[in-house]
Amino acid sequence: MYKIVINTIFILLFFTSCIRNTGDQSRSISLESNIVIKTTEAKENAQSAVEKTENALTTLTLVPSVELELLRNVMPNSWHKLERLTEAEEQAFVIKNINVLLHIEQTIEQASDNIGTPEYFSVYRQQAGIDTFFRVFVTEDSNPDFMSRSIRFVQFLVYNEHIIARGIYNDTHIARDLDYVFISIDIIEGLERVKGIMITHLLYNETYIFNNHFSGITGCDYYLWKDIIGSINTGSVNIIGGLTGFKIIASNCLVASDSPLRYSLQNAFDGNPSTAYVSNDEDSQLVIDLSMTTYELIRRIAVINGLAENPSIYRNHNRIEKIGIRSYVWNDDNSFLITKITDEVLLKDNYFSYQLFNVNSPVEIIVLSTYAGTRYNAASLGELNLYHHDLGWLFGDIDE
Repeated sequence: MYKIVINTIFILLFFTSCIRNTGDQSRSISLESNIVIKTTEAKENAQSAVEKTENALTTLTLVPSVELELLRNVMPNSWHKLERLTEAEEQAFVIKNINVLLHIEQTIEQASDNIGTPEYFSVYRQQAGIDTFFRVFVTEDSNPDFMSRSIRFVQFLVYNEHIIARGIYNDTHIARDLDYVFISIDIIEGLERVKGIMITHLLYNETYIFNNHFSGITGCDYYLWKDIIGSINTGSVNIIGGLTGFKIIASNCLVASDSPLRYSLQNAFDGNPSTAYVSNDEDSQLVIDLSMTTYELIRRIAVINGLAENPSIYRNHNRIEKIGIRSYVWNDDNSFLITKITDEVLLKDNYFSYQLFNVNSPVEIIVLSTYAGTRYNAASLGELNLYHHDLGWLFGDIDE
């Protein structure tokens, strides 16, 4: 900021010197006086803005961001999409988003999260098509180790000086006897613009063990970008808090001890087949419940089978052979509705692209059988997309 003021003074004094050479001495003196006043005011305004920002942030302290690779365990879907800011960009973000940071501070003070007292924050940028987002990480430590299993932080997704969503990493939930609580934030992209924001919950403790691995409760809330933009235009500060989204729940997922979010449900909707939702449930059955979406308007599904990072990893894990589509139907005497498998779909194996199928109002997608993996017996789903009658493909665009 001070560099801008200095450059302004230099340019304006040079301009004054040129005017003085025209011989109009009185006009030159008048302009020079005016320039000195204006540049002094500019410098005072710049100083005032910095002081105002510093005074406004009573507890949060800006710390440098870390190398992106160090975020891979805590953000397995998004770390490679982030950008680090320069020091000047960080300062510009702070000045422009002072009200956002004050709201973050108040939110943390009022929250019931058991994550200590976060005092430090770092900022990362994420470009999604034409839309620019910032992720603010608030930590207890001025030098956080994001590769540590014990790292705890609160995350805020910021867009256009508004808080879109809030996430938590490694919280505890004493009332439900849960050792670990995670809430992740993922930006679901279309070809040109964002399609929506997905908030994923993962809850588990170290007594939830099936197939010799940790098992976690997982589910997603999905908010359409058009609804979020509409809420921004109303002047709301915390956007998603006032919206109703699609809710998707699933059978328990596999939990990796070093990266708990690596196999949770958001992996099935991130547009990247090298990540996957991997089930680890007591009955070894993969189920995705769509009953809290507008399921009656879903007309097609698109599936990428297995954990398709590479052929070797793909073969290590179980892949889906047959899925059943449950829908609501009337019982025998037409007195109430029940769910029933109304269609079955056979998926190809060793096929790494989308497989598309027509469906009719699916309430649940359930795996009926699997192709056996060479090392692991948990079913894995690389990608799932739903075609909505009114909204098109919900979780990213598909070229059919």
